Amino acid sequence: METNEELGKDLRGKEKAIFTNFADFLDSPEGKASLQAFADEFAEKKKILRKRLEKVKVYVEKVGIHSIMERLVNEHDETWREHCYLNGYEPYENNKLHLLLEFVMEYGQTSHRHRSKIFSNHTWVYGDFYFNLMHGQGSVWSIYYKSECIY
Repeated sequence: METNEELGKDLRGKEKAIFTNFADFLDSPEGKASLQAFADEFAEKKKILRKRLEKVKVYVEKVGIHSIMERLVNEHDETWREHCYLNGYEPYENNKLHLLLEFVMEYGQTSHRHRSKIFSNHTWVYGDFYFNLMHGQGSVWSIYYKSECIY
């Protein structure tokens, strides 16, 4: 039977070998092609997101952030939370709210209001709304209208 020290030495050698093999793969033509395919896919997704955000910008300017936020907050009511819990996961933002949050991160102004002293976080302001993203053992969005937490 191997001791923990012997197992540790063996694992470190395997990790080194895996890293060396991976580095060799990245230097190979196949590895370079794989990285280029990944970069192309990432660029395409970014391009699609940019187009979607431009459409959201036009929509927000046309309809107004207040009516959009009222509708989205109403969509995330107790029924939504129960739906999430019954399906075995924590409540999360739906696709529409997620897209609006992406929009706010792109077009909103960075703020230092609602800063946590415990967890790292970021706050954006758009209109009278503060959108706060806090990171801990997960990430949580809080949305404030003026100083009232609405989500």
